[in-house]
Amino acid sequence: MTQLIVKCKNCGFEFPAATQMNEEALMAINIENNNESCPKCKRTSAYNKSDYYFK
Repeated sequence: MTQLIVKCKNCGFEFPAATQMNEEALMAINIENNNESCPKCKRTSAYNKSDYYFK
């Protein structure tokens, strides 16, 4: 199963985005300054649509 992934801006750890969706839904919405918390380093950073990818 494909997951929507984001890479931590602090430690580089790849983790599943808090809100999962398919590729079609991702293309249809605007994501700007969306906060995600890294499960590894616990740091919260803001992410934009270009920061998300499927793996």
